[in-house]
Amino acid sequence: MWRITDTVYSDRKNWFSMKPGEEFHVATIVSGSSEKLDRFQIELATLVYAPEMRQKLALVAARLRVNPLRLEENSDLLFQIDELLSKIEVLEAS
Repeated sequence: MWRITDTVYSDRKNWFSMKPGEEFHVATIVSGSSEKLDRFQIELATLVYAPEMRQKLALVAARLRVNPLRLEENSDLLFQIDELLSKIEVLEAS
């Protein structure tokens, strides 16, 4: 679980990992543009909801594996999902 908090500057946010018992400050994120702060806010939401993305990718992979026709048609997609999930697992373990 992640948390993004405000700083005194509108173009900067603090990013925290909120894993129970292991909370820590990951980084201070600075917007690439002080004129496009709306886009900055949208991108920050992607970081916060990343754990849900992992669950959704795992569900898609499981559904592809259940149906042999889908598996054959989407083998490249399944390979890419598996690669991404393995990278996420490495990051979560560190």
